[in-house]
Amino acid sequence: MEHENEATRKGPVAIVGAGLVGTLNAIYLSQRGYTVNVYEARKDIRTQEFFEGRSINLSLSTRGREALEVAGVSGPIEEQSVPMYGRYIHELSGRTKIMMYGSHGERLLSIGRRKLNEYLLTGKSDKPNYMI
Repeated sequence: MEHENEATRKGPVAIVGAGLVGTLNAIYLSQRGYTVNVYEARKDIRTQEFFEGRSINLSLSTRGREALEVAGVSGPIEEQSVPMYGRYIHELSGRTKIMMYGSHGERLLSIGRRKLNEYLLTGKSDKPNYMI
């Protein structure tokens, strides 16, 4: 059996689920030349005023920001995020103190789950090999 080279293996890819993981993987695969079709059972969140599902903000660490950088979508997402340099600790006594995420200005980025998902859906959907 002959080994297929990468160019002959790039058939269409189906991704089921247009959430954060599905859309980010679709972007990665489309960048590698695959034709990607993303399927989602729910209505398109970009056209809904409200939608059911998770609504909390996400904290993006260095690893999450690097994943977005590799996908080529980190710039606009970082611009729409709020930097967090530490967290408040609420003690039983009622006192609060801050715990910094690092001693050299390290930070997390806070962004709404929906806003991030909408950008991942829209940011690359204009590519001919990426269909939602």
